[in-house]
Amino acid sequence: MKTFPTCLIQRKNVLASSGSWLWVIEIALNDVDETILRYVADQKDFVWQGQKYLKANFYFDDEQQEIGGGSPSRTLSFSNIRRTLQPYLEELDGAADATIIATLVNTECPTTNYAELTLEYDVLSAKPSVNWVTLELGAPNLLRQVWPSEKYMARVGRRRFGDCLCGYTITGSETCNRTLARCRELGNDTRYCGFVGLRPGGARIVAR
Repeated sequence: MKTFPTCLIQRKNVLASSGSWLWVIEIALNDVDETILRYVADQKDFVWQGQKYLKANFYFDDEQQEIGGGSPSRTLSFSNIRRTLQPYLEELDGAADATIIATLVNTECPTTNYAELTLEYDVLSAKPSVNWVTLELGAPNLLRQVWPSEKYMARVGRRRFGDCLCGYTITGSETCNRTLARCRELGNDTRYCGFVGLRPGGARIVAR
């Protein structure tokens, strides 16, 4: 059962608010550079959790359940007026197997932990037209999932720099190689997510 953060519950229940609900998406392409495109469904760019999301016109259709118990699917329609995605689709043969991570955020709750409210889909196909690119989305392909799901390493932290679990607020061009030494330089070593008690080298599998 997913937990709905208190800040979002309060924003959902108010009759009027100066904030707004926005879809933000990350499109992780399957190219050699592991390109990640970030967009927000708004008329202006949006900075969230230290990352800049470019303004764009897109929307999700309702999720569809396949008859017979198949995996649910939905579509993402992305404006093609400016040909934003067109070059990537042409280069990557429709960007099949790309991954889309979507989160509905509230502008008045920028520090809320949205980890349990994030949706992840694989791009199954893309159909471009003059005005729109329609991406057919499906459940993540289990054959592409990392196993084991958790890796315990002594010298490298497990979390992405700047995300909600890392807890560091990126204010400029700073970078992190996810080592304990770098965490200490940034004053964020209390949130270090490596396991310094482990011996470097080798592997451990934990069943839980």
